[in-house]
Amino acid sequence: MYSKIWQKQSAISWIERLMQDIWVAMKQSWWKMINMWAWNPLVFDELISMRRKHSEKIIASEEFWDIIWRYWAPKWYPKLIETIKKYFKKEFNREIEEENILITTWSQWALFYGINVFAWEMPDGSRKRIFLPQSPDYVWYWCMALDDDMFVSVPPKPEKTWKHKFKYKLDLSEFPNREKVGAVIYSRPCNPTGNIMTEEEVQKIYDFVEWTDIPVFVDSAYAWPIPNLVYTEMETKFHKNTMYSMSFSKAWLPWERIWIVVWNPKIIKCLESFHSNLALMSAKFGQALAVRAVSSWELQKVSKEIITPRYKKKFEWIEECYSKYMPDEIPWYTHEVEWAMFSFIWFENMPITDEQLYEILKKRGLLVVPWNTFFSWIKKENFKHTSECLRISIAVEDHEIEKWVKILSEVIKEVYNK
Repeated sequence: MYSKIWQKQSAISWIERLMQDIWVAMKQSWWKMINMWAWNPLVFDELISMRRKHSEKIIASEEFWDIIWRYWAPKWYPKLIETIKKYFKKEFNREIEEENILITTWSQWALFYGINVFAWEMPDGSRKRIFLPQSPDYVWYWCMALDDDMFVSVPPKPEKTWKHKFKYKLDLSEFPNREKVGAVIYSRPCNPTGNIMTEEEVQKIYDFVEWTDIPVFVDSAYAWPIPNLVYTEMETKFHKNTMYSMSFSKAWLPWERIWIVVWNPKIIKCLESFHSNLALMSAKFGQALAVRAVSSWELQKVSKEIITPRYKKKFEWIEECYSKYMPDEIPWYTHEVEWAMFSFIWFENMPITDEQLYEILKKRGLLVVPWNTFFSWIKKENFKHTSECLRISIAVEDHEIEKWVKILSEVIKEVYNK
């Protein structure tokens, strides 16, 4: 007999199935599959050179053995703590101290702690849930919950903004009862859609938690200033309840997955206890690399001058391909381009499901992500929209993007005209 936790985690079979399915397709296909599924970042020679340079300096330094051979306190490599304090002072004009910061390796862990600390059964017998104000949002929030029924969200609200363009809006009328909410989590910019909540929408969330102790976890894995994959004006809003988090994984250190959570010291202490129990300490070599790249301002410079412009060119190219090849008479819409790395496309009133479209495209040599499974926290049967969307990675060669759009155009014509 297995625990309820195992039953819940083993039920997330669609993720395992999808990843296994893609691996088999890539391995067994006699032709080259175009993998528009993966979220691997683009490879930049400048970042490779930077990593090699700083790695060699660390290995040659006197502290090398301390970094790889000695235990430290659970939440830090001291030099990175100091670097983050200076960074927040310069970038955000915010004075923070050691007790305001938690560093984890493997970014999922920090959010795993937050979800399972602030939701589930409370000591008084009540039950709290995590409120996800936007839908869709990052699917792994749902996967990290140790129990069922730990989330409450609002239905998707796509609004057409232009010909073949749309943007998700926040439906404020669907906000839940605050008494049942343990924490709020959202990604800004949003993975998978490319949406960036407006300043007014963010303020509405802060109004929702005003006069409460409900923490708001802001997942800023793609935001300014690192890796800075944002193309629109975006203010970083702070609030007494905010837990601001950022990552180096999409800019420079995808393997180390260094994740930094900053703000409320009471909540930081709570998460730190969870982290020390689970991980004992955070791995330090990647942190040492981050110290050198951030304190020298090299990483910020590369993000601004190289990473963001190149992703933007990728988006300009895929938008050009959409305009050139996609059928004008079919109701397809891509989300407003507000940040990189994904293109999110909606086929309104599609005659088949996104899963079926995924299977057809796979047979034609294209791998994408069907998005119905990633609306896990809402009643999907009430919203056909949840089975009409695909997420497409743009971290591939330009000729592969063009080929992908050509094939998609052919397939979608067949689907709607059948």
